[in-house]
Amino acid sequence: DLDFYFLGPVSIGGNSNENSFVFILRFGNNQFLFTGDAESRLINYSQLKTNAQTLGIPFTADVLKYPHHGNATLDGNFLREINPQYVIVPNNGYGYGPTSANNIKNTSGATIYCLNGKNGCDNAPKTNNIIVHSDGNTVTVEN
Repeated sequence: DLDFYFLGPVSIGGNSNENSFVFILRFGNNQFLFTGDAESRLINYSQLKTNAQTLGIPFTADVLKYPHHGNATLDGNFLREINPQYVIVPNNGYGYGPTSANNIKNTSGATIYCLNGKNGCDNAPKTNNIIVHSDGNTVTVEN
């Protein structure tokens, strides 16, 4: 009983990051937003929201997989609209990046998990593994 709703890429570009799938996985009453490797400039908030509305689904997510290795900077309106309970930063790596767990938390109120977290994850839990459980109504995260 899984549904996939592909919201992007909004347009096809010249590199693989530009062609990342952005999709919502829906299981029961839970939604998970996956942003692939899309860079900030490729996360067209208004177009993705319009695409979700066209597909008849809310533009929200219980879990947001943060884009571009955690090095993207998402618009505050995007985070507020998605209103995630959990944000997974896949690899705030390379020793740099504008992702700030404190900024994400202040904007969305979400609990942040940084996989292989390095600079930029503030005091968010850093882990090598994370398991997200859903029964279709409740989401829990095992760190």
